Amino acid sequence: MTHRIVRLVIIAAIVLSAGTSLVLRQSAYAAEQSTYYVDCIVGQDTFSGTSPISAWKTVNRANTQSLVPGDQLLLKRGCTFAGALKARWNGTADRPITIGSYGVGEMPIVQNASVANVKITGSYQIIEQIQTLHTDGNYPTLAANCRNQPVGWKLGFSFEDSAHHNMVRSVRTNNHAVGVNFTNGSHHNQLLSSEIRDNAGLWRLIDPLGGLGVNLHGNANEVAWNTFANNQASCGLTKSGQVSPWKPSLSIELFNATNSTIHHNRSTDRVFMEMGSGTITSTDNTIAYNAQASSETRSRFVVTRGAGAPAGPVWRTALYHNVVYNTGDDSQGVTCGACSADVLTLQNNIIVAKTKALYVDTGTTLSESHNLYWTPVGLPLPNNFIQNVAIAPSSLVAQPGFVNADAGDFHLVPESPAIDQGGDRALLAGYAHDIDVDAVPQAAAPDLGIDETPAGSVDPINDAPVVTAPTQMLTEFRTEQVNVPALISWTANDSDGISTHELEQSTNGGAFETVKTLQTGETSKFVGISLTPGRTYQFRVRVTDGLGATSEWMTGASFMLTGYQESDAAIVTTGNWAAATTADAFGGNVAHASDKGSVARLTFTGSSVAWVSTVGPDTGKAEVWLDGVKMKTVDLYRPEVNARRVVFNATNLTVGSHTIEIRVLGAKNASSSARRIDLDGFVVTL
Repeated sequence: MTHRIVRLVIIAAIVLSAGTSLVLRQSAYAAEQSTYYVDCIVGQDTFSGTSPISAWKTVNRANTQSLVPGDQLLLKRGCTFAGALKARWNGTADRPITIGSYGVGEMPIVQNASVANVKITGSYQIIEQIQTLHTDGNYPTLAANCRNQPVGWKLGFSFEDSAHHNMVRSVRTNNHAVGVNFTNGSHHNQLLSSEIRDNAGLWRLIDPLGGLGVNLHGNANEVAWNTFANNQASCGLTKSGQVSPWKPSLSIELFNATNSTIHHNRSTDRVFMEMGSGTITSTDNTIAYNAQASSETRSRFVVTRGAGAPAGPVWRTALYHNVVYNTGDDSQGVTCGACSADVLTLQNNIIVAKTKALYVDTGTTLSESHNLYWTPVGLPLPNNFIQNVAIAPSSLVAQPGFVNADAGDFHLVPESPAIDQGGDRALLAGYAHDIDVDAVPQAAAPDLGIDETPAGSVDPINDAPVVTAPTQMLTEFRTEQVNVPALISWTANDSDGISTHELEQSTNGGAFETVKTLQTGETSKFVGISLTPGRTYQFRVRVTDGLGATSEWMTGASFMLTGYQESDAAIVTTGNWAAATTADAFGGNVAHASDKGSVARLTFTGSSVAWVSTVGPDTGKAEVWLDGVKMKTVDLYRPEVNARRVVFNATNLTVGSHTIEIRVLGAKNASSSARRIDLDGFVVTL
């Protein structure tokens, strides 16, 4: 794997090779710096925060600290923090402020802020290795007339108007209306090497807007080396109030943006980018070395427009060296309304679409040369496959010769007609490396698409993928009568792309058996599984790349689940608890209390613990305490009853003795009809 390690080092040096330079650089001298720690388990906001054993507890406390250039703020891995993290500090180019994580386990989660979970208003800050989440219940509206679609202006990361020269890298988003937001005044910020996925909220239900990875406004901002996947709302309404047949799904919306660089990203969303102008005319944006692959109906790569078109004009957009592979019905590549050569330039792209590769309005044109167009269904081409424009003599209509397009591997085979067919505009703009960070060109002229392959040779070195051992986490979903839900997760990386993931399970020390085989090019996988308390489990995974090389099996640590029913002698209760039998409960029974001061306490040995309860319209609020530290206040109110829910989960605890307490507050959500708290049991992992 030596060549891949080298490539990773090169990325750090040339990630902005496209005509700009890194906004943050390493200091040439050692300087004093302070590091502050935040730990949701054992931290206290009254502590100094200057070491892991004197960590603060909340991001609210961290927000109040004055940080100076060179300082670090680190959140404990495995922790979940409520409320907004406010990155308001100002570093320098030589001594940026770093906001990241420490410890082992999953990246820390910052969740359920009123708007943005990470609000960036400062400058010269590096924000890395953090996850953001908005749960459905945190949205102000769950649209009952539209599949309970979450609706609200909920953001993962937001670069505000005062934000400049900040870098967000190696982060992950989950269930926002917008994963990453750049406002009109933001400038010279970077979003790099992150997973922008699973953003399923809307901020507008009728004529829907949302399901959006990046909302890109501002000047000279960069979005590069990211993975976009599953950014899609579940439902939206048409202007007439009917459920729309199209689910909003968009990697990047570019609006009021100038001098943006969007390069070396991969996407499986239905639409990669839509462009428009409002109070600011979008101009001089470049989209290079990106790959989109979608099997969704009505998929699009780029939608843009000129003067006279709604939300136009967008001037001087350049598309260089992109690959489009859209195989669904009515899928298209690039569409341009009211187009002209001053609106859109296409060079060195490979566009494969089932219905239409290129569309411009009647009587308009664009700057087009050195592109390759094809359809996944082969000849004859669909009617109006390239519509209202004649392509240049340097462009081709031919099968591109990908190694394995269906698996997301867009390297070129030696016989590809795309090799050595490119023009020089991308090179002149500073784009000198392909998706694998290979230099461009490697022969007489650049290749088309995202891969630069010397003619007559095989480009990828076919090493096996690098795979992490699978880990487990109990999830905040509904349990079964006896079993509990868990997520098994792992990552895989390979420059040749990923083709297949194989997950196997051993129960009680028995032989490994297949759980699931996944045909997907995704590099991070989460598989939901049902586990039975009282049993020991172990999982292993192996991965095959796009060229057929398979990794060794990577085996996770063995673990046991222990279930404690509400009647278990290990659970000590004080106050007014009553028993109730219900067929829908975890194990068939619950204990419930409504009075303030009622407590249920379990001392256990393990590395994680989950509380199983009931949510519904007559439920109240309770505090969860772990080892004498308040973890969170849980509001069990939901419009509908849902039993056997994991409503709290603490993971990555130090293996040993711990005590969890459920403290009834005698309080409720304003919408709830009562204050009932159910104890349906605990589940412990050791």
